[in-house]
Amino acid sequence: MFMKTLYFATGNPGKFSDVKRFIELYAPHITLEQFSEDIPEIQSYDQKAVARAKALYAWQHLQKPVLVDDAGIYFERYTLFPGVLTKYVYKGLGVEGIRRLFEPGDRAYFLLYFVLCYGPESFEFFEGRREGTLINQDTFQAPPTLPYDQFFVPTGFDMTYAEMRVKDEELFHKEDVRIPAVKRFADWIATHPEM
Repeated sequence: MFMKTLYFATGNPGKFSDVKRFIELYAPHITLEQFSEDIPEIQSYDQKAVARAKALYAWQHLQKPVLVDDAGIYFERYTLFPGVLTKYVYKGLGVEGIRRLFEPGDRAYFLLYFVLCYGPESFEFFEGRREGTLINQDTFQAPPTLPYDQFFVPTGFDMTYAEMRVKDEELFHKEDVRIPAVKRFADWIATHPEM
């Protein structure tokens, strides 16, 4: 099996650590390095376009194959919201403000695009999605970089992501929205050794 070094563009060390762990698990022939430059985001409601622009920006600076991910949570009572504004809604409203945006039991989903850019017009997209509901609880608080984990309960479970992190981290990593995307990436890269 070939060995390849790829860069993952993120300034968030926790996100890099998670993605590195998943890559080691599902694509052990990949060595992941962090590209930690702050990447600007275009203004668009199209999350895939935002992810593509971030990947292109990182590739232009590195001139090497690079991975980027872009995740958002969507409350089904709204249209495309918070979505691409997920981070900004939290920064503007805080945890208490987020709490006022939903009723317990409301449906929501996390959507993530894992993007590989290996040239100015060369992109591959790998989607991850987790459906669930929202609850209002304070017992298991989420890390500051993942505030919505405090409220999101994935379908088929009775624990929030934040509670899973505390009680069963292995279960959390199996249910993380990145897992389906990383698995799709691993399957793709295994069949494209020339990349």
